[in-house]
Amino acid sequence: MDVDELMTIVRDEGLDQPVLEGHGVLRNEAVVLEREGNRWVVFLANERGGRISSTVRQFEARSSALEYVLEKLRQTQRARAAMARLRARRT
Repeated sequence: MDVDELMTIVRDEGLDQPVLEGHGVLRNEAVVLEREGNRWVVFLANERGGRISSTVRQFEARSSALEYVLEKLRQTQRARAAMARLRARRT
């Protein structure tokens, strides 16, 4: 997978915009891709823009990291939808 493929899927599925190599809006629960040396790191950001340590994964190949970015974006969307359904039931 490359960035163009990822962003096409993001638009088509209405997913949150990820932060890719410093490009994008860093916000709470943003999915972030950074390069560290010869590895790619993917994580969810906390409310201060830091890493949520339990979500950090490292990859040797950028394409694998981008696939994981997509997986995390989809998980985040599903979790938000589930929370919205729970809130709706409580009201």
